[in-house]
Amino acid sequence: DCYDLLGVTQSANSSEIKKAYYKLSLKHHPDKNPDPESRKIFVKIATAYEILKDEATREKYDYAIALPEEVFYKTAQYYRAYYGHKTDARAVLVGLLVILSGFQYLNQTTRYNQAVAMKKGQKNKDRKVEEDLSKVEEELDLQITGTERPSIWKLIGGPHHSFTLYSRKVAAMVWLLVFGHTRWRSIDDATKEDLVLRCLWEKSNMESYMTEMRKESKRRR
Repeated sequence: DCYDLLGVTQSANSSEIKKAYYKLSLKHHPDKNPDPESRKIFVKIATAYEILKDEATREKYDYAIALPEEVFYKTAQYYRAYYGHKTDARAVLVGLLVILSGFQYLNQTTRYNQAVAMKKGQKNKDRKVEEDLSKVEEELDLQITGTERPSIWKLIGGPHHSFTLYSRKVAAMVWLLVFGHTRWRSIDDATKEDLVLRCLWEKSNMESYMTEMRKESKRRR
C-alpha cells in the first residue's frame, strides 16, 4: 500500500506526503545508505510517492483501492476491445488475474491495517476503562479490616457476620438484584435495617423472606 510505505494515512494532504517521502529518502536513498535492502525499500518509496504526489494518479489509485472489482471490469473491457483479436486469450486472462490480484492485495492490506489500528485503539480504550473502574473501586472500598471485597457469588451465598455499613451495602446489593434500584430507594431506613439483620445474602434467609412477601401479598388481595 502506497500510504503505508510512506507512513501516512489515506487522508494525508500533499504536504504531509511530501514531508514523509523526504524523511524516508534521507534514510534509504542509495547515496545515504549502501545497504541493498535499503535500496529496494527506496525504490518502493519512490514509486509510492510518484503515485500519490499527483492528484490525478492519486485519485485513480484511491478509486482502485475502494472499488477493485469495478477497476478489474473496466480493464477487462479495455483488453477485450483493443487486444482481444491480437492476443492469446490465455495470456490476457493471466494478465487480468495478475491485475485483480494486485488490487485485491492492496485492498486487503489497507483493510487489515485499518483493522489493526482500530484494534490498538480499542485496547487503549479498554485500558482506560479498566483504569477508571479501578479508581471507582478504590473510592467505593469501605476498607473494613479483615473483610475482603465482595463478589456476586459471596453476596448470594457466602456467610457474613458483621452488621455494619458494609452489611447494609451487601443487603442493598442483594435487594437490587432481586427487586431493583427503585424499590430499594423507596423503603424507609427501619425496613432497610431489618433487611440487614435478616442476612438476605444467605440463600435460606432469602427464601424465607420471599415466602413471607408472597403470603403478605396474598393477604392484601
